[in-house]
Amino acid sequence: MPRFITGDSLGNIKAVNYDRNSSPAIHDLGSSASAPKRDGHNPNVVAQLIANRVDGTTWVAAGYSDGAAALFTLQGDSLTKKYEWSEPRTKLKHSYVGISVSQQGIFTCTSNGALRRTPLDASEASPESYSASLPARLAAWRMPNDPQTFAYGGDEVDVSVWNTERAFQSASSPADSSKKRKHNELFSGEVPHNNLQLRQPVRITAISHVSPTNILAGTQLGSLKRYDIRAARKPVSIGKSLQREAFLSDNSNKMAAIDLRNGRILYRYDGISGAVRAIAAAPTLVASVSFDRYYRFHSTSPPPPQPGQNTQNRGKVLDKVYSHSAPTVIVWDQESSMSQHIAVNEEDDEVWDGMQNVGEGDYEEDEAPRRRKNPKVT
Repeated sequence: MPRFITGDSLGNIKAVNYDRNSSPAIHDLGSSASAPKRDGHNPNVVAQLIANRVDGTTWVAAGYSDGAAALFTLQGDSLTKKYEWSEPRTKLKHSYVGISVSQQGIFTCTSNGALRRTPLDASEASPESYSASLPARLAAWRMPNDPQTFAYGGDEVDVSVWNTERAFQSASSPADSSKKRKHNELFSGEVPHNNLQLRQPVRITAISHVSPTNILAGTQLGSLKRYDIRAARKPVSIGKSLQREAFLSDNSNKMAAIDLRNGRILYRYDGISGAVRAIAAAPTLVASVSFDRYYRFHSTSPPPPQPGQNTQNRGKVLDKVYSHSAPTVIVWDQESSMSQHIAVNEEDDEVWDGMQNVGEGDYEEDEAPRRRKNPKVT
């Protein structure tokens, strides 16, 4: 039974369990940050959330809209706060754009480029931390499972990959910061001009790691790019990948799965009425939260063996549950999983298998089937 950790617009952290034999259950874990809030900012929205298992312990880290951040340990349905702090380099207009937990500590990054690392064993009273500076106007910051590098992007800030250790070393060295930044930046993307040789704006809105060396980036203009940091400084075409599929949304009620081998859409999810805010993938199951305050659970279907072939089954919305507060983020807890793949459309397959096949010879000449017009798309 997979479990997902979510945050909402009131600063609450909750757990949502999915079970095929019963309705989804929401458990309020009840923890929120109590660090001093910035003047005039209310409510305390959970902006970023991450869950990860480190040395047998499940850690949950949250970044709030008022600049506070907190680290918790999760055991069963009990969330225990370890310590919390507030990012002093942010203002009211800034927000967290990324958060990560690993053996090296908890990493947070804000939209004005304030990067911070806090060890997991820091003191509860005054947690020791290390800070670094990145470019401003960031919209996305992500760190893979291997914390040696991280990637970021934003408004007129193209996808770039930095070495984590060197990023913090350059912050402590006062000598020639511009030169240091150039060496620390392992990979920086470049946006080519369009067919009219006009410059295209750089607006990165989302980043995800397919593998330690492959990065997916979404833009405000609606394009999806894949970067291979071993190849070049420009986006590469979608080809061979360690992971075959990815799930995406376009800030509307459209959500789909794409084949990373050729970039084609495998299937779309119907029945979503609100704009999708966040997506979390677990083994054999995907969860999403929307502006209509629903948690939705979606089935998945494996991609075809060969790129370009049609999938036998399509994903669909399995169940949904309403929340009184608006959910903002959702992540998989990295613990629970389903032992078997969720079968989709099994009943439909039985119906189709029991139907009689009709060929051209089964019609009389005057009873030939009429050609249907294309359905009108609204």
